[in-house]
Amino acid sequence: MHNWFLIVLLLSSTTQIFTQSPGEELSVCASEFLTEKIYVHTDKEYYLPDEAIYGKVYHLHGQDHSLIDTAVVVHVELWSYEDKLVRQLRTKNRKGVVSFSIDTDLGLNPGIYH
Repeated sequence: MHNWFLIVLLLSSTTQIFTQSPGEELSVCASEFLTEKIYVHTDKEYYLPDEAIYGKVYHLHGQDHSLIDTAVVVHVELWSYEDKLVRQLRTKNRKGVVSFSIDTDLGLNPGIYH
């Protein structure tokens, strides 16, 4: 009798899970959790040695792509091809947009950075 009750309980709980449509499940998930997107854009694709890298970071809602106006710290990092941290900046998010510049004049060797 105890095993029969457990099986009926499990079957009833799985039928409740599958009664929601995928769209309803996504809307519930979107209302409970903040979906964020981060976009980084720089002023150009390639740089010569001793040029500064200028760019912006956009902090957006994942649902409607509106700017997120929260006071969070944004980390911008420049890594060498050998996965060594070369530069690191920390700046506050201001109304969803962060402007930054990275100086490359401190003896960086030519190469691929990310």
